[in-house]
Amino acid sequence: MREMFKRRLAVMLSMLLVLPTVLALLPMARLETEAASFTGMNWYFYSSEAIQIEEGQEFYIGDYVVVYYGVDPSKTASMVKASYSSSKTKVASVDSKGYLKALKTGTTTIKVAFKGKSVTQEFEVVEKGTFTEQASVQKFIKAAEELPTSVPSSITTKNGFALCTQLANYKKAAAKLSTSVDENGFLVEKVKSGSYSYYQRTNQLAVPQAGRHNTVAESFSVFAKKNDPTSTHSSKGLKVSSITINAKKNVGTIKLKNKVTKEHILAAKMDDVRYYAPDVPAGGLNDKQAFVYATVMNKGKYYSAFIILKQGSKQATFKIYSSTNKNSKTTYKNTKFKSGQTYSIGSKYEWTKGKSVKAK
Repeated sequence: MREMFKRRLAVMLSMLLVLPTVLALLPMARLETEAASFTGMNWYFYSSEAIQIEEGQEFYIGDYVVVYYGVDPSKTASMVKASYSSSKTKVASVDSKGYLKALKTGTTTIKVAFKGKSVTQEFEVVEKGTFTEQASVQKFIKAAEELPTSVPSSITTKNGFALCTQLANYKKAAAKLSTSVDENGFLVEKVKSGSYSYYQRTNQLAVPQAGRHNTVAESFSVFAKKNDPTSTHSSKGLKVSSITINAKKNVGTIKLKNKVTKEHILAAKMDDVRYYAPDVPAGGLNDKQAFVYATVMNKGKYYSAFIILKQGSKQATFKIYSSTNKNSKTTYKNTKFKSGQTYSIGSKYEWTKGKSVKAK
């Protein structure tokens, strides 16, 4: 018995001696894990040739660099503490925040670095008015003015709804001009290949301020990672209790295990702005209501479903729609549920677990 006591005492003393060393290493281990989550970076555009910009143009070059974090949401270089440099500062200068100024004609290489990795791109500064005098470019510049010049370092319910409106307005304006300037501000040209025609980006960056939409959208993805109401990957997502379909009232009801929060509403609106068309049936809801997209299958046919969420409620409702696409525009037509038929409810990341429900 005495020998066993001595052995236990020796083990306890050894642990006490090692413990301070282990505790001292914990912060370092945490930092190493954080550093390991960063996987790389790249440009939102790729070009083996120089990107042309005009004299006098000013913009955040970090908006055009995506920073990857493995399974976590990506960011732009503007959202992290990246470093910037220009090989010829008299042609174009770039400050510590990545704000680039095109000063005079010539060619320079811009380098963006973060955590030991870097990307470079050659830029050619051309004479002012080379391509920005076009009417379509001037309209797109006005569209880019819808974007915030300063993006908050943290998205909250206090600033997020206004940012949603700004990004939505920009996307609507940009969509109308997509045949002349793309969403990132590059001029496009019509290319014909046999009987098929398509629009292709040129190397002329006519509206560089348009890159700000990348930073806004990536900020949204960071917020949604935590608050997305219908993602099983979200730490604060909603949990489904049951699903019923009332064919007579033509409505589906999802009972929830937790209440819809303001953060859920904002995250849902962010999803709408980033991915879906502005003319969906559930569009135009206020800041206390939002919708999330889902798919419903019945007898081999797929329908679009828009699940309406209301702040403070423990249930959500949905209807189904058939969709048609004409001239790149999608239109939706309400379809009635049929009593006795079974509908399979799907959603991103299988939030509803693909439940099958018989309409009553």
